[in-house]
Amino acid sequence: MNNSRQQGTHGESLFSALCTAPNSKHNATLNPSTNDQHGWDFFVEIEPSVGSDLPADLQEPNIQCLAQIKTTRANVPKIKLRLSNAIKAIQSSFPTFVFLFQFSNHSDQPRLYGRHIWKTEIEKWLKRARELERIEKLPHQVEATLTFADNDLVDENPADWIMSRVKEVGEDYPAQKKDVASRIGYDSFTKQGTIEIGPLETFDAIADHELGLRDSLPIQSGNLYDVRFGIRSRKPIREWGPGKIRISFDGKPVKLRFYTASQQHVELDALCWHQRSIDLDDPNFRMRIKTAHFDFLVKPNGESQNFDLSFNLDSIGTVFEHHQHLTLVNALPHGETDFEIAIETGVLLKGRFRFDAQPNASLIDFESAVNWLCNILTEAVSRKLEVSADELVSICGQANFTRQILSGKNIKISNKFKNETGIFHKIAGYTYFPAGIFYIGLVFEIELFKSEVVDGETNFYLNNPKIIRKSAFKEDKHQCKSRTHAYFQDHLANIDYAVGIFQQGDIIELQKAIMKDGLLKFEIK
Repeated sequence: MNNSRQQGTHGESLFSALCTAPNSKHNATLNPSTNDQHGWDFFVEIEPSVGSDLPADLQEPNIQCLAQIKTTRANVPKIKLRLSNAIKAIQSSFPTFVFLFQFSNHSDQPRLYGRHIWKTEIEKWLKRARELERIEKLPHQVEATLTFADNDLVDENPADWIMSRVKEVGEDYPAQKKDVASRIGYDSFTKQGTIEIGPLETFDAIADHELGLRDSLPIQSGNLYDVRFGIRSRKPIREWGPGKIRISFDGKPVKLRFYTASQQHVELDALCWHQRSIDLDDPNFRMRIKTAHFDFLVKPNGESQNFDLSFNLDSIGTVFEHHQHLTLVNALPHGETDFEIAIETGVLLKGRFRFDAQPNASLIDFESAVNWLCNILTEAVSRKLEVSADELVSICGQANFTRQILSGKNIKISNKFKNETGIFHKIAGYTYFPAGIFYIGLVFEIELFKSEVVDGETNFYLNNPKIIRKSAFKEDKHQCKSRTHAYFQDHLANIDYAVGIFQQGDIIELQKAIMKDGLLKFEIK
C-alpha cells in the first residue's frame, strides 16, 4: 500500500475496528470528522464499564474525546502536524489523543502508538507558539513534531487505553486541563509594561503614593505585555490613555514598642510602609507607621521627633488594638520616651518621641467598654472585630444588662417567684448581643452567696461570675440565640451539681421580665 491517502484511510478504518472489537471492556462509538479542518479524525465516545450497581442517574458519564490517526512506513515513529492544530488541541476542553500506525514490509500487523496530549506536549507546543513572536510567523505556517517511543506502544484495546489515560487525570478533566494550560510557561512575573506618570506637582507625590498618603497618580499613557517562557508578546495585551493609576503597596506588619520610665515596654501591632523610589540612605527617605489611633512618618536618620498622642473616637480598629492603645496611654509618662520599630528578625530603627497626652473625659466610657469586651471575647475575635471607639461604647450600651450581670460586683435579684426555690449554689444562664459583624454568645455561671425571704419576696445575692463558653457567630440574632441555647443545654447536661435558672436561662428574657415588673420563672436543674 504505497498511496499515502489510501494508507491513511486504512489506518482510520483499522483504528475504528480495533476500538469496537469484541475484546474491548468498554463500548465505544466513533464519529468520523466529515470536514477535517482542525486535525481530528474521530470524535470518540466511550461508555464506562458495564455492570454498575449504582442507579442510572449516579453512574459515570461517557468519556468524550478527540482522536487523530496517523500512519507511517518510516523506521522512526514520528509525525508532523500543524502547530495551529496542536494549539487547538490544547485549547479544547476534551481529552485529545494522537495515534500512529507504523507499517512495515516485514509484517502484516502494524505497531500502534498512542499519546495523550498532556503536560509534556502542552508545554512543548505552547513554548513553540510563543517563540513565533520572535520570528513573526503564524501557527498554521509552522509544524509541530511528535516522536513516539516504546513506552507509547498501545498493547490493549485503544478504547480501554483511552479510558485509562483519562482516569489517570482524575475528576473534572476540563478544569484540570485548563489549569495546566494556563499555568505552564509563567514564572512569578507574568506581565511587563510601561507607564508614563505625570504631570506631577512635585516628586514627593510619588513618595506620598508609596506611603499610602495619596490615593492615585496621574498618567499620560501605559501598556501591558504578556510574558511567557521568558518571551514578551509582540503586541500589548492592554493599553491606556490619560487617566489615573493606583498602585497598591501593602503595609508590612511590625511591632511598635514604647519604653516606660522603668524601661518596661508597651508593644503595639502596627503596619509599616516605606518609600521605594529613593534609597534608604537618602536624607529624604521616610517610613510610615500606622496603628488604629495614630499615623506618623519617621526618618531613620537619628533625629528626635515630636508626636502628639491623641485618640480620635472615630478611628477604626480591632478591639485588641483599642486595648493596646489604652494600655499605652496609661503606661507612658509625659515627656520624651524611647521607641523602636521591630520585625521578627530584629529592630529596624530606634528613636525618641515626646508625648503630651492630655486627660480626656471621653476616654472613660471607651476604656470601660474596651476592658469589658476584651474580657468576654476570645483573643481571636478581639483581633478580628473592627469598630470605632464610639461603636464600642454603643455595643456595650446595648449589652448593658449583660454587663451588669457579668460585672463581678454584688448583684441582687428580688421577686415573688411562681414556684418554690430549693437548695443550689450557682445561677446558670446564657446571653447574646450584637457586636459589629458578629453576634456574641455567652454561657455563664454566677455564685449564690446569700438568699433570704423578706415580706414574701425572695432575694438572691450573687457575685463572682464565670464565663463557661464564649462564641462568636456571623449570623443573625435568632441563629445566635439558637446556637447559644444549645451550648447552654450541653453545659447543663454535663454538670453534677444543682444550679438555679431564671427564665429558662435566657438573660435577655430575664431583663424583659424585670423591666415589666412581672413574676420571674425560676427552676433548679
